[in-house]
Amino acid sequence: MKFHHVGIVVPSLEVADRVARRLRAEVPVVFEPVEEFSCRCVFLSPHGQVELVLPDAGSQLTRFFTGGQKSSLHHVAFAVQDIRLTSFS
Repeated sequence: MKFHHVGIVVPSLEVADRVARRLRAEVPVVFEPVEEFSCRCVFLSPHGQVELVLPDAGSQLTRFFTGGQKSSLHHVAFAVQDIRLTSFS
């Protein structure tokens, strides 16, 4: 098992551009739709280890912005050879 990427939920394209600039990634970022999660996502270049997640209106992902946060950690992903054989204990 090895680290693959982190996902960060952002509330707007403007915040996504600010995050990308801070990480010295290419801007502007171009999001791709992910319909099953009601959001748009982009892996930041050049390293691809940070994924920005932009929720669509009404998406359950907007709950990550309670309390006025500008962005929030959503997930940490790992690459595994076979998920059925992977043990986290």
